[in-house]
Amino acid sequence: MASEVRNLAGRSAQAAKEIKALINDSVLKVGEGAKLVDQSGAVLQEIVGAAQSVNKIVAEIAAATREQSAASARLTMPLRSWTK
Repeated sequence: MASEVRNLAGRSAQAAKEIKALINDSVLKVGEGAKLVDQSGAVLQEIVGAAQSVNKIVAEIAAATREQSAASARLTMPLRSWTK
C-alpha cells in the first residue's frame, strides 16, 4: 500500500509540474498576444491618419476642380459670343 501511495504522489508531482509548465506557456502567449494587439492598434491609428490625409487631399482636388470648372465657364461664355 505504501508503494501505491508513493506512486500516486509521484504522479501528482509530475502532473503539477506539467500544469505549471502549461500555465507559464499560457502566460507567455497572452503576453505576446497583448503586444500584437498594441501593435495592431498603432498600425490602425496610422491607417486612420493616412485615410484622413487622403480625404483632405481629395476634398482639395474637388474644390480646385470646381474652381477650374467655374473659370472655364466664365471664359467660354465670352468666347461663344465672339464666334457668333
